[in-house]
Amino acid sequence: MAETEELSETISEKPKRGRPAKILPDILKFIEDMCPELTTRRAREDMYYQLLAQQVLIHDPAYKWLIDGDAMQRGVPGATYRAGVLRELGRIEDEDAIRVVAGYACDLKLGNAAAVKFIRWARLGDREPQQPRRRVKASLEGEQ
Repeated sequence: MAETEELSETISEKPKRGRPAKILPDILKFIEDMCPELTTRRAREDMYYQLLAQQVLIHDPAYKWLIDGDAMQRGVPGATYRAGVLRELGRIEDEDAIRVVAGYACDLKLGNAAAVKFIRWARLGDREPQQPRRRVKASLEGEQ
C-alpha cells in the first residue's frame, strides 16, 4: 500500500510548464501591490526590469535622453522617460553593461522601437531572429 502512495505522489508531481521564473514571487507581489493596474504577470515583470534600469541611470545626466531624473524630481510635465527602452535595458544583468548600452542608445538617439531592437541585439548577440511558427511551418511545407 505504501508503494502505491509513493508511486501516485511521484506521478502527480509534474514539472511546471514554461520558462523558469527569474524574478522572485515576493518581488512580483510587491509590484502588484504598488501598481494594481498591472494585471498580468508579464506587465509586472516588465515593470521590474524598467525599475532596475531606472535605478542605474536616473541620476546620471549622460542618460538624459532616456530618463531625465532631475526634471522628474522637479515635477516637470513631459519629462523624458522612455519606459519601453528602460524595460529592455533592465533585462541586461550587469549594471556596467546597462550603462554602456544606454550610452550608445543615447548617442545614436534612435526611436523607441529601433532602440529596443538595438538593445536586444546588444544583449543577445548575433542570434538569428526567431521566425513566427506559422512562417517556419509554411517554409517547411514548401520545401517538401
